Amino acid sequence: MKERNIIKYETETKLPEFSACPHCGVKLDCSSGVTLTHDGDNAPRPPVPGDISMCQGCGEPCVFGEGLSMEKMDDEMKADVLKDPAISVMSLMIKSMNAAKNPDRQRQYSEQLEAMASDVRKWRQNNPDKDLSIQYNFTKGTGVIAALEDAINRSFISVNENAMQMFKDVGWLDDKPSMPTVLMVRAVMEHVFES
Repeated sequence: MKERNIIKYETETKLPEFSACPHCGVKLDCSSGVTLTHDGDNAPRPPVPGDISMCQGCGEPCVFGEGLSMEKMDDEMKADVLKDPAISVMSLMIKSMNAAKNPDRQRQYSEQLEAMASDVRKWRQNNPDKDLSIQYNFTKGTGVIAALEDAINRSFISVNENAMQMFKDVGWLDDKPSMPTVLMVRAVMEHVFES
């Protein structure tokens, strides 16, 4: 993954009227928040072509083109960008928040959680003698949104060796964009062990 620094946008920046998300078509009229860049500049400034953005409609990462139009990233850039936990979690967060507004997205999110639960059940069937210890070091209402690996590294979640092995075996610690958040993991584990 390429080294990036967080760039803070000073104020909302008006985007061209023709700007629309190249993924979902939502019209985007302004941009605020953060982007990650390669240049090491960390001063507040408006976005420039080449900066990374994210559609607030679908959660897909985009790149600013000439005239600040939103453009799709090539597959290599998108994969690299989504390796960054901040971007990956932001994307998941937007998709999660929008799921309640969109039945199709809600179904996709539910299907993702059910697939994760299925992986845990299969692992448990193949490893019935391995005790799992998972401790969440935050209160349930806190709303920690962190990729699983980042949550472990920051001690938001503590796990024993067996739980760490399970996370690896089911692919939750792979260096990939679909790494789950700690809240997704908690929801899945509670679902599996309470059902």
